Amino acid sequence: MLGRLRSMRASVGFMKRLFAVAEHKADRDGEPAPGPEHLLLAAVHLDDGVAREVLDEAGVAADDLATAVAAARGGGAPVDETIRHAGVFIMTEPAQEAFQAAGRYSRSDKITLNSGSVLAGITTLDRGAAATALRSLGVDRSTLHTAAREAARHR
Repeated sequence: MLGRLRSMRASVGFMKRLFAVAEHKADRDGEPAPGPEHLLLAAVHLDDGVAREVLDEAGVAADDLATAVAAARGGGAPVDETIRHAGVFIMTEPAQEAFQAAGRYSRSDKITLNSGSVLAGITTLDRGAAATALRSLGVDRSTLHTAAREAARHR
């Protein structure tokens, strides 16, 4: 039980850091709430390094990802950007879907939530700026999903 409480506490700390960075990136983009692309960019810059390592292994540098996200945000089909409250955090509906998937993965894998879990959650989305950016970089979402889950389990 004590181990589970420590894991929950670590997950809450992780979420606070993730959402602070994602909110900063959304604010910088003039958005009222973070979308999946903001969660993706935030996950890459967090200190646990899991998402960054997985993307590096896939041949995607953080700067290239940021450039691809910016390009993807400049066009494409609109997505449902309904803003939802996730507890004290506010994010778009697609971001909420990705984050809920990340939470399911961390619970089913019995691990503390980390940036690899978030990356895996984002790979479940097939539209929007995050999915478009990954596609433009030649990333296979299914392969990235598997690698992110595996890396998340070993942190």
